[in-house]
Amino acid sequence: MQTRSRRGSAILLVLIFSAVLAVLSGSLVSYTLTERRLNHANALRFEAKNAAEAALEYAAAEMRARLTRNLNFSANEFESAPITVHDNRRASLFSTAGGQVTRVAATDVELWASLITSPTRRFIDPSNPANDFDPLRGQTVTVQSVRFISRARAADPVREAVVHATQAIEIRDAAMFNYAIFYNLDLEFHPSPSMTVVGPVHANEDVYLTENNSLGLLDVFTTAGNLTIGTIGAGRPSGRNIHFTTGVDDDGDGVNDTVSVNNPTVDGVAVGTWVDSSLEARNASHNFRDTASQIWNGYVQDSSHGITRQTPPGVLTGAQAHALILPPLASDHADYDATIEAQKFSNKAGLYFLVEPNGATVAFNQPDHAKNYKAAGAAGSAARTAWLAANPTAVVTPPAGMIENQRRMYDHREGRWINTIDFDLGVMRTAVLADTADAPENFKVDGSDWAIDDDSAGWNGVMYVEVENPLAGFTSSGL
Repeated sequence: MQTRSRRGSAILLVLIFSAVLAVLSGSLVSYTLTERRLNHANALRFEAKNAAEAALEYAAAEMRARLTRNLNFSANEFESAPITVHDNRRASLFSTAGGQVTRVAATDVELWASLITSPTRRFIDPSNPANDFDPLRGQTVTVQSVRFISRARAADPVREAVVHATQAIEIRDAAMFNYAIFYNLDLEFHPSPSMTVVGPVHANEDVYLTENNSLGLLDVFTTAGNLTIGTIGAGRPSGRNIHFTTGVDDDGDGVNDTVSVNNPTVDGVAVGTWVDSSLEARNASHNFRDTASQIWNGYVQDSSHGITRQTPPGVLTGAQAHALILPPLASDHADYDATIEAQKFSNKAGLYFLVEPNGATVAFNQPDHAKNYKAAGAAGSAARTAWLAANPTAVVTPPAGMIENQRRMYDHREGRWINTIDFDLGVMRTAVLADTADAPENFKVDGSDWAIDDDSAGWNGVMYVEVENPLAGFTSSGL
């Protein structure tokens, strides 16, 4: 009886233990399957996430390319010309060559863009620590923004994952004339007298700085190339008494401090040499990026800081950059480029002055009128006189005393006299602000007051002066 009881207890224990093992095994299998499903889901989600982010990066790159080619964006830029991923980009993004595996179909990636916001003006406050390394700090820029949204789907026969991603991009437009010096080529600067530059300085290529007395730069200094404290060739001043601003007034004298490039101190220890882009070659314990940041607080930056070329849209070469200040070209001219023409200051002018070789000055209220007048015939010809008579509403008569056209100056570089024209901006200011009808100080068009404040027929504030032949014509040799 006792033996049977013990045998029954053993069987019961075996059954209980087997049941516990079965439960544990089932739980383990369930846990393993759950982990597998989660890992599977995460893998799909990461593939979809990577595809969505890749679409945003492509959109940003495409937008940058459009800004490089085009002058302006309209609010519906991406509605009229949507960003689409080219087939060759899709093939590289979703490639399965070489054993690569992707579960994102090219057709399962979508991209949307918002309307571009209206332009607003913003001051990049240099006292805000967030702007310490902003190359546009201290400038007022025009700002627009656009938001991109992408959607990507990764799927296999078991499940799918859908991910949305978004990115906001800001477009900032800084006027070239915000700069004290803006150079599109290598900038070599070696003044003989002491000189202080007040205002931002930027070069799209390398910069070479020396001095014969002293050189101070009191605003942001940036170069898309390298900064060299030295010269390109011989025969130039080689001094290094060059100071950059730090942007802070540590000594409390009301003026931002400056620090020399020649053997400054970092954390109380002298660098032991001058500081430029090749610093590390002379002192292995210092590199220019970190040293310049510590000394000048972001006011001096080169390509190692991420500074890139700043060029107007569509301008890729030095010749194109120079073309921006030239007069308009006819559409059949061999050098005509519609993108460049749209950006020329001459084509933006609401008041265009043409100084003819004999010194006569004609003002027009549209650049096209000046272009058509020149195309009518040679200077002084009857054809030009006839054009003026046939187009009286195209010609603006400035107030008396505003223009003095019998001026010359001797250009020592050219070794000759060149013609100049003087504008009395005080007289011009009086004419612009005049509010009395038929007053003699008013601008006139076809004998009547020019509606200078009219949105369509008035003046937009841009003035351009073209001296038709600077090397001939004037009889005066006075200054």
